[in-house]
Amino acid sequence: EQLGKRFDELRGMADCQPLFAEVFALAHEAIRTAILDAAPGVHTLAEGGVVLDGDGEACDGGTTATVCCVVDGTRLIHAQVGDSSAAIGGYDRESVEAGAESPDVVFDELLPDHTPDEPGEYARVQNDPRLKGLPKAFFIYDTDDAFDDPAAALQIHRFDESRGEWVLDTEARAEADRRGVGFKNARGDRPTVIATPGDGPFEVQALGMSRSLGDFVMHLYGVTHEPEVREADLADVCEALACPVLFLASDGFWDLWSYEDVFERVVCPGPDSRRTEVAMKFMKDNQLKGAREFGDTADNMTGILVYFDYEGQPGQAQGQGQAGAGGAKLVEEGEDDDWV
Repeated sequence: EQLGKRFDELRGMADCQPLFAEVFALAHEAIRTAILDAAPGVHTLAEGGVVLDGDGEACDGGTTATVCCVVDGTRLIHAQVGDSSAAIGGYDRESVEAGAESPDVVFDELLPDHTPDEPGEYARVQNDPRLKGLPKAFFIYDTDDAFDDPAAALQIHRFDESRGEWVLDTEARAEADRRGVGFKNARGDRPTVIATPGDGPFEVQALGMSRSLGDFVMHLYGVTHEPEVREADLADVCEALACPVLFLASDGFWDLWSYEDVFERVVCPGPDSRRTEVAMKFMKDNQLKGAREFGDTADNMTGILVYFDYEGQPGQAQGQGQAGAGGAKLVEEGEDDDWV
């Protein structure tokens, strides 16, 4: 809603980060307000903006947020907190123009997930001046014994003196594998969490993301609602890809599919009726696979597919798509002079 009100400001704006930071901050505050309003006089506000329930315990919970905007048919702007990923893929145009019977399907992840095993995210938290002198959260592998014995927790990162930066601790990762930590999704990511210190003012909480909306206790320890923003030129995209398609999805999808698996299934030259058929079949296959592999514990699976058709020069189309922790959208298609 807030982004819709300010959408026209994106036109001609060289740096969109401040606008998206403001919009995401408003969404973060809206979650706090909604929790307080859900039980007036029961839910209360504590120091640091933490919401307490009727028993005086800190409320636990939040959401990812991923937004993509197409501005004037030429700019794709992507903003994200959390691990509801977005990627764009299609047929490799060179293989199409070479007459390949089965053109190569290629793709690009627009932004990396904000997860505890991202060294850049760990460095951001360690260097946050607001946290100087305060107890630090733990970035650890989610092993069976991680919360039973603090000494058994495996720290994900170490500081590499020779490089002067934080890196993944490969020995800790190997130990996590020996303890049977396994993989949390089809992309081979290991389960990791950020855990609050046990001597803090609230009970220990843990989160599998380093950026989120809500999760107010976690935000005391470096989790942030400020999004990363990336922009792509759609003319360049269509020069590199034939039949380009944008896919935004909550992490429940990525528990089941790799990027390659998704785009092998959804890239489609058209017509629109065929694309809708492909999208609906993919959603059905996803539901069946989720039920087969996770049963009743399958995570939320919200996805949006946006197909682009390029005919000459881009026109003046505009659109918005978003994927988060609620609702379900099977396929989204819009039509204008030059872009679908």
